[in-house]
Amino acid sequence: SLESGAMNEGFSDIWGAAVEHYADPFEADAVAKSYFDIGEEITVGGGALRSMSNPKLYGQPDTYKGFYWVADGSDNGGVHTNSGVLNYWFYLLVSGKTSGTNDLGNGYSVPAIGWTDAERIAFVGETGLTASSNYAACRTSTINAATSLFGACSIQVEAVTRAWYAVGVGADFVPCTPQISFSGIAQTVTE
Repeated sequence: SLESGAMNEGFSDIWGAAVEHYADPFEADAVAKSYFDIGEEITVGGGALRSMSNPKLYGQPDTYKGFYWVADGSDNGGVHTNSGVLNYWFYLLVSGKTSGTNDLGNGYSVPAIGWTDAERIAFVGETGLTASSNYAACRTSTINAATSLFGACSIQVEAVTRAWYAVGVGADFVPCTPQISFSGIAQTVTE
């Protein structure tokens, strides 16, 4: 299934959307266009090549091994098609979704964290991957990135974990309580 190739394609779409948003953060409001449509300005006859907000619109999966997942040798093992999973994960991070059900029948809810935090997490997470990484490794790397950037019980870690659950990779977020550490604090007692 060549998941590393699909993730490479997905990260390319993520950075394309991020650059487009950075270059003109009000563009989507000004015209009938979305940062989450890929190739919408080059597709003859309207539409786009891919949709990050609705991968199924163009025959891509939004759930790992769900509808439209390519498991055979076509599309070089699904490298273009299966990128819809990572695309939808990123869209959910940025925009959130209060309620949905994936192709596995799992209900999910993802809090929105916006462009800046989602981009930081994707960037740091991507640096932890190798040429043979799969979606499970990408999940781990991005959760670790969110944890190192924002703390273990942060809304960012919750969003990353819940977004992966929404796309069918790994377990849902389990709420936690931040631990306060007093190690390294010297206390002097005088009499």
